Amino acid sequence: MADALIAHLPTIPDAIPRAALRTICDVLGLPADDVRSMDIDSDNVTVALYACDKQGQKLVAGGDAVIVAISIPVR
Repeated sequence: MADALIAHLPTIPDAIPRAALRTICDVLGLPADDVRSMDIDSDNVTVALYACDKQGQKLVAGGDAVIVAISIPVR
């Protein structure tokens, strides 16, 4: 029988402070309160956020808030 392979991971936090997420949004120039989800990988950041008008009011269609997905390349 082959020796078992043991993977060693870095220390994983129990939680991420909300302030850290707000900082990420600030760095990206996105309004944190409008961000619904964020996916970060080595080549891309994909963000789903509420669509708003020029006055900052959330857009609604069919009774639901309009959510748009944007993709930001990592360079």
